[in-house]
Amino acid sequence: MIRAFSHGGGKVREFNALAPAVGEVKAGRHAVWLEVDNPSKGELESVAQALGLHHLTVEDVLDGNQRPKFEDYGSYAFIIARGISGEKADSTAQLAIYLGKNFVVTVNSEEVKGLSEAVRRVHDNPLLLSHGADFVAYLVLDAIVDGYFPVLEQLDDEVEKFEDGLFSSPQGIRSLESLFAVKRKLLYLRKAAWPMRDLLNALARRDFKYVSERNSLYFRDVYDHLLRVSESTDSLRDLVTSAMEGYLSVVSNNLNAIMKKLTSITAILLLPALIAGIYGMNFPDIPLIHGPNGFYYAMAIMAALTAGAFLYAKSRDWL
Repeated sequence: MIRAFSHGGGKVREFNALAPAVGEVKAGRHAVWLEVDNPSKGELESVAQALGLHHLTVEDVLDGNQRPKFEDYGSYAFIIARGISGEKADSTAQLAIYLGKNFVVTVNSEEVKGLSEAVRRVHDNPLLLSHGADFVAYLVLDAIVDGYFPVLEQLDDEVEKFEDGLFSSPQGIRSLESLFAVKRKLLYLRKAAWPMRDLLNALARRDFKYVSERNSLYFRDVYDHLLRVSESTDSLRDLVTSAMEGYLSVVSNNLNAIMKKLTSITAILLLPALIAGIYGMNFPDIPLIHGPNGFYYAMAIMAALTAGAFLYAKSRDWL
C-alpha cells in the first residue's frame, strides 16, 4: 500500500497513489512523505524508478534483514533502522528510509511500533510537514526509538518480579527459563538499537547535505534517547546476570541444607546398625547375648545412641 502526505492550505494533503505523490515531489513546493507499507517487488521498483533510487537500496529493502546503516547517495540518503515489531513485542522489524531534499520515503514489510504514532502527529499538526523532509525523518526515527522504552520497562518488571520472589518463594526451572528468555530478548534489542548510533550521529553531525542546522538538533535528541535505550539494555542484562547468580546461589544453599540433613539422618541410623552388626557377629561368647535381658540391653543402647546423636545434630542445626 502506498500513501503520501504533504502540507498545503494549513492541512495535510493525502495521496493514495504513486503518480500524484511523485508529481508533488517534483513540484518541490512542500515536503512529501511517502509511506510504503508491505510493498511487492514491483511496487517498490516503481517507487525507485519514479524517484531515481538506486537498485542496490531496493535489494536491501527487499532482503528485510539488514543491519542499521546510513548511506549517502548524493541526492538522497538511504537509512536502515530497526524498531520494535508491532506483531511481536520481543522482536524487531526493519524500516527503510529514503531522505531527499523535499521527500521522505519509509518502507516497511511488517508493522513497526511508533510509525503510526508519527503519522498521527503529522495529521494532528500539519505544520510539522512545513519544517522540511529532514524533520519528518526525525519524527519517524524519534517515534521508533521511543518504542523501545515500553518493552524495556516490561522486561524490567519481569526481572524485578523474579528478584522479589527469589528468597520468599521457591523458584523452579521455569523461572530460570524465563530469565534466559529475558536475557535473549535484551540481546536482540541491543543488537538492533546499538548500531543505530552511527546513523543518528551522522544525521546529527549534518554529514548529509539536506539536513539543516536547525533540525540537526532534533537528531541529537533522538541520539540521546538511543543512548538511554542502550544503557537501559546493558543495565537490565547486568540485573538478569545478577538474578541468575542469585538463583543459582539459593539453589546451591538449599542443596547443601538437604545434603546436611540427609548426612545427619544417615549418621543417626548408622549407630543402631553398628550395634546390630556387632551382636550379629558369628561368635559364641558375645556378652549379654545369651542372657534373658540381652535383647533389651541391645535395644536400650541403640535407643540411647540414636537419641544422643539426634539431640547433638539438632543442637548444631543439622536437622
